[in-house]
Amino acid sequence: DIGVTGSTKIAKMLSTNTALHTLYLNNNDIGVTGSTKIAKMLSTNTALHTLYLNNNKIDIKGAAKIANLLESNYTLTLVDLGIDDTKLTEIINRNIEILEKIRFIKTKMAII
Repeated sequence: DIGVTGSTKIAKMLSTNTALHTLYLNNNDIGVTGSTKIAKMLSTNTALHTLYLNNNKIDIKGAAKIANLLESNYTLTLVDLGIDDTKLTEIINRNIEILEKIRFIKTKMAII
């Protein structure tokens, strides 16, 4: 396991990478902090095409950071975070429930 320390070093190296196109970092206990470092690297890396990050304890916040930085990275075509559909469905449903509650509260406040 490379952990946060290793992922930080890899992210620093990859920010200036021009040769590596595919990177497998599966099963390395990167976590949220490490995924944040990887995400920052993605904003400057112009060589990486494929990134595998399965089984790294990256939660939805870490995944969102990576997804947001992909807007500025046009060379990366595949990022595999290993988040299964069941987990994504749960997150989406939870967010829908929260939005419905907010909408209800706003409607109730408008009536008062």
